Order: sequence, then C-alpha cells, then structure tokens
Amino acid sequence: MSEILTAPRLITPYGGSLIDLTIPDEQLSSLSAYAKELTAVQLSDRTLCDLELLATGAFSPLDRFMGRRDYSRVVSEMRLNSGQLFRYQ
Repeated sequence: MSEILTAPRLITPYGGSLIDLTIPDEQLSSLSAYAKELTAVQLSDRTLCDLELLATGAFSPLDRFMGRRDYSRVVSEMRLNSGQLFRYQ
C-alpha cells in the first residue's frame, strides 16, 4: 500500500508570530559598512549565544534584550511586563 506523504505542519510560535531579526541579503553590504563605523563591543560566549537565539526568533516574542521592567517581572512571575508568559530553560 502506498503512503501519501504530507509536509509537516509547523507549530505556531508563542505570541503568534516568529520574531526574525536576521538581515535580508540585499541589506547586508550597506549594514556591514555602517557597522564598521560603530564602537566595537566585546561579547561573552553566553551573550553571543543569546544574541543568536534572539536574532533567529528562538526567544520570540522578544525582539530585543529585556529591559529592567521585563527582567524584573520575569524573575518574579515568569511573565514579561506585557503579561505574556516567558519561560526560558
């Protein structure tokens, strides 16, 4: 008996949409030139990993590093300041 294969369905990201902060190829050249003008910042291995996860949407619904209010509420209640649940393992 032949089996019909179907494409797997993706799980809807928490918050409804995947936050993708990666740069489109057509903007790479101009943004790389701009970045060379900025002050260099040294990142730890841990921070670099967090930045990569943030950029690729793994931390959705976050679209930037947490500010003080989000951080404080996540530490105390596991929720962002907006009330959305935020759990990181």
